[in-house]
Amino acid sequence: MRFSTFSGGHFASFRRYLRHLLLDSARIDNEHAAQEYTRTVYSVNVPVADRYRLENSYRQQKMHFCTRHLSAINDTLETYQFGVRVMLPTC
Repeated sequence: MRFSTFSGGHFASFRRYLRHLLLDSARIDNEHAAQEYTRTVYSVNVPVADRYRLENSYRQQKMHFCTRHLSAINDTLETYQFGVRVMLPTC
């Protein structure tokens, strides 16, 4: 007994998962779609414990950059201050 789809193709009862994925960035309409896709792929492939560790390290590096490098520039400015978006307002 053979089963076929409405288009005449062979029917398989199991689902084949992708082994490779090619993303054509010219076909993405906006930056938000690419960002959401990247976020989804990252959350699927990186374990939760590693994500938290990496996020904490990234946050600490932003604060270090702010206090070490931007503070020297901000001390010379009177009307404008440069900063990096962080959870705690250290800049």
